[in-house]
Amino acid sequence: MFRGSERPGRQEDWVENPTTGTYKIISNGEAFICNTGPPFKYRGTTKPLHILKEGPMSIETVLEDVFYLACLTWTKIDDCSRLPISIKMNDIRLREIAGEYSADALRFDEEEE
Repeated sequence: MFRGSERPGRQEDWVENPTTGTYKIISNGEAFICNTGPPFKYRGTTKPLHILKEGPMSIETVLEDVFYLACLTWTKIDDCSRLPISIKMNDIRLREIAGEYSADALRFDEEEE
């Protein structure tokens, strides 16, 4: 998942982040895809997204959909995003309707039963 290159005039190899869109298929239902990385200029290590698939679609088609949806960065159109826009939209919607979590309320509810 990483790009390696030789450094001219040196005896060491150079390891770089994979290019955006690089993927690795592990099995028919599991893969990794890099939705961030070069050519975008960010410091740090690329974090590949772990994809698990169920159903009749091919893993290649699923990876293509995830990559295209991650390219929809509506807040900054010339940028990249690790997560697909569909996941981000669901997170925003669920935050609006989700209740607050209280460990005390959960513990006391279990004790009453």
